[in-house]
Amino acid sequence: MIALPSLKRPSSEDIKRTLFTIAVAGVGGWVAALVGVPLPWMIGAMLATTVFALFAIAPAGIAVRSPMEFRTVMVPVIGVMLGSSFTPEIVEQMAGWWITITGLLVFIGLSLATIFVLYRRVFGFDTPTAYFAALPGGVIEAALLGEQAGGDSRTISLIHFCRILLAVLTIPIAMRLIFGPVGSSAISADAYDTALTALDVLLLIGAGIVGFQIAKWLRMPGAPLTGPMIVSAIVHVLGWTYATPPTVIVVAAQIVMGASLGARFAGYSIDQAKLAIRAAAVGVSIMLLIGISMSLALLPFVDETLTAMILAFAPGGLAEMSLIALSLQVGVAFVAAHHVIRISLTMILSPIAYRMFIDKDADLTR
Repeated sequence: MIALPSLKRPSSEDIKRTLFTIAVAGVGGWVAALVGVPLPWMIGAMLATTVFALFAIAPAGIAVRSPMEFRTVMVPVIGVMLGSSFTPEIVEQMAGWWITITGLLVFIGLSLATIFVLYRRVFGFDTPTAYFAALPGGVIEAALLGEQAGGDSRTISLIHFCRILLAVLTIPIAMRLIFGPVGSSAISADAYDTALTALDVLLLIGAGIVGFQIAKWLRMPGAPLTGPMIVSAIVHVLGWTYATPPTVIVVAAQIVMGASLGARFAGYSIDQAKLAIRAAAVGVSIMLLIGISMSLALLPFVDETLTAMILAFAPGGLAEMSLIALSLQVGVAFVAAHHVIRISLTMILSPIAYRMFIDKDADLTR
């Protein structure tokens, strides 16, 4: 028997704060959509909740909190959506992705080495904090490994969240300036809407639940997203269904992910946030420079657009960058697969490199 993902029973106070956070995020997304911000529902939600969290704005004593209950449900939904982008044609193309996957190894090595040196010498972080804050992926894993190595897990986490926030904020805007419309302005309002049968709904829900449980059992990186994505991909490639979740789910996913990022700043001081944002800005700039260089160098060898290549090497989170690709309807499977591989390679290789080159006595077993 397959169990549903377990959630800690929230208190009435948690429920009020979560609903308030989603409301703030929804209004922020709506305003951003009116103004014409690229990827408005995610960026607007993120900025609105960041402001409320950092400045401790709490009307009637209700402050924002990370909406983990919604995120726990929404992340597998995003995985199912991403999996629906896989087709037999894309599976055939995957054999040709070896060159960009090899490029990921170069990207990870150059990014980690460069950012580590800057964090150590310019920002003055201690060695384990600088190293694990410089990792190009894996927020939770980086914080855990950094703490085991003697670093400051709180600083590591905040820098990684700032990295993802800055990537989500800057990449869609840059793409609009370079490539044209991004996000909701790039596609029709009903781009994802298809007629869903009872069997379609059952298969999509089943892919989310079964995929999550299998990935959790296998301890896959980003299990709530990667598991449902893989099972959904199998279901769609086999032709059991061609359905995709409706547009309203895409919008809801962006609101929840934006709120989750912004609300993470609750409890941090302005000075702490400034330091983390400065450090993250340096890291994002370096990773973008290396990623764009890799994209341009490898573009002639892969049947993908430059937009998809840049997103595949972008320094954002798996869910966030995949949502951007989904909103653009460009190389979704390519982008998602490369971010899963990037995170996996980072988490496998970075502890080995730390023990080999920095501290051979470090105990990084979990």
